[in-house]
Order: sequence, then C-alpha cells, then structure tokens
Amino acid sequence: MSSADALRLLLLSSLWGLSFIFMRVAAPEFGAVPLVLVRMGIGALLLVPLLLSLRSLRLIWQHKGPLLLLGIVNHVLPFSLLALATTRLEAGFTSLLMPLRRFSPRC
Repeated sequence: MSSADALRLLLLSSLWGLSFIFMRVAAPEFGAVPLVLVRMGIGALLLVPLLLSLRSLRLIWQHKGPLLLLGIVNHVLPFSLLALATTRLEAGFTSLLMPLRRFSPRC
C-alpha cells in the first residue's frame, strides 16, 4: 500500500467516523427525521448541478414516483432509524450498525 493510498484510507475513515459523531450530537438537537431530511436535502442540492451537466434531470423527472419511493425506502427510512438510535446509543456502536444494514439479505 502506497502512502497516498494510506492517506486516502485515513481520510475516508475519518469522514465515516465523523458522520456518526455528527449524528450523535445533532440528532437530539434537531430530531431524527429533520436531521436526515436536512442531510438528504444537502446531498440533493450538491448532486443537482451534476445532473444538470449530464442532462439527466429530464429522465429523473419522468421517473420521479419510483425514484421517490426508492429514496424513502433505501435512504430516508434507514437513516432516520439510525439517527433515532444515536439518541439512545453511543456513536461508536451506531457506526457498527450501519455496515450491517448494507450487508443484510434483501428479499
């Protein structure tokens, strides 16, 4: 592993861990659902210019219903439950829960 790879891994792990600490601090203040909606809104605002540059916004607008349902089921609901869990659990324990959600069996 090169030093650049090690630095990237360190940066990635820092960002991953800081997001759970941020949720642990912010969830009791904002509430679980408003916090997740703000995070998803910021992410959407950052992705809209990319979609505009790729001219994909029209395609997304045509399929907005299924994409909205997919976003709620795959992102808003699990992140809301995780933010709710952070109000009662330690940030380190909730960081262990997130990979379990990603590797859970799908029906």
